[in-house]
Amino acid sequence: MPPPKDKLTDEILALFEVKKMEAIASYRARGQAYKAETTDALKAKWIAQITAMADAAPVLDQQLMNDYEAEFGIRGIQAPADELGDVLKRLRARAKSRTASWTQEDMERRDAQLEQDLDAKVRPSGSDKN
Repeated sequence: MPPPKDKLTDEILALFEVKKMEAIASYRARGQAYKAETTDALKAKWIAQITAMADAAPVLDQQLMNDYEAEFGIRGIQAPADELGDVLKRLRARAKSRTASWTQEDMERRDAQLEQDLDAKVRPSGSDKN
């Protein structure tokens, strides 16, 4: 049985969905560059980018990742995270090492940004009647 979710978890998951919809809209507006790619080719490119991220590549194109994931979303498929193998472990280790050095100020700044995003994109404003 999955653990019960709290309100903040629900809001964060909703924020992820909003950001995914925004990425798809942006990708479509820019011409849907990967529309002609086969699904296998698209998956291979996504895996290559994730691998580069896990291996601490000096320059990563976040827009490229967003576009690949938007194309997956348009096609109604998930990014092939289950095909990452040990790449996912390396990515987790890299993320953990980066956040280990965060100061209290860094954490507070990240928390404030999350709250701002939730307020702007997920939480109803005081004027909403629903």
